[in-house]
Amino acid sequence: MSTLVSALILLILHTPLLYSKPLKVHILSGQSNMSGYGDYKSGAYQPNPKVDQQIPYFYHVDTKFGSRGSGGKSETIQTLDTYRIRENGRNTYSANTPHSNGRWGVELAFARTLSTESKDKHGIIKIAEGGTGLANRWDSQPAPDGSDRFSACWKMWVEQTTKALSLLKKEGYEVDIASIVWTQGENDTNNKTAAFAYEKNFLRLINAMYNHLNSLGYPTNETVFINNSFSHSKLARMIDQQEVRRAQKAVMNAIPNGFYHDNSELNEPKHYRDKVHYNGASLITMGENMALGYLEYKQKQAE
Repeated sequence: MSTLVSALILLILHTPLLYSKPLKVHILSGQSNMSGYGDYKSGAYQPNPKVDQQIPYFYHVDTKFGSRGSGGKSETIQTLDTYRIRENGRNTYSANTPHSNGRWGVELAFARTLSTESKDKHGIIKIAEGGTGLANRWDSQPAPDGSDRFSACWKMWVEQTTKALSLLKKEGYEVDIASIVWTQGENDTNNKTAAFAYEKNFLRLINAMYNHLNSLGYPTNETVFINNSFSHSKLARMIDQQEVRRAQKAVMNAIPNGFYHDNSELNEPKHYRDKVHYNGASLITMGENMALGYLEYKQKQAE
């Protein structure tokens, strides 16, 4: 098959159908376990081009390690085009590797499961930055001194969601913000003050996210906010971990359409690739379970 024919087939597959139902967009955000450390070397990744080529995907991930995004354009769901490796005893990132050699987070299994288990068309916007805390990078308000030193990731989220949604509109999609998925918390358990301020900071972030999307013309009254529970880090005090988990559950109970997805079944060492990050197989399981939980939640709402 010629390169031109292959390109035309991909274009057709990725072109929105006229008068099609709204695209159910899921915005995935958080720190490194949202970025994802699923590694193709683990054998957990299995290509599924028939499904993947139907799922629009915009991503902007781990920019502090170099530009790691879809280049300001929408692609289809895939592994990231760079992955973490060990060279000379140091963690580095290699660039421009084939997508099949990349890494992934929950988005692969989450999007695939939504697409195969529902009649809707789904799309993913993923914006994440490893090693970031709600208190020190995702604060939607200026710091006490008036600077934005605690808001870098929030500003990135605003910029990239605006860009992604504008792009989907230009591509002809009518967008429905179906869910916001938040996978974060480890960083805030490293600081007692941040841990015990988490509930207040989390509510403020969610309200800011909704206000931003509303300002762009996307209603959020039916958007499901999914708090995908963070890992059981071996690097933080248990009391601080417990406080952040309590805060996350309290916020999900307090807001409309809040859904806490519990990953406690993935707490054994075999589910981790290191002391903090889930491995590839666990991310597949997590994504599948989260998608099924979301669909069950929506079904109960409709009854």
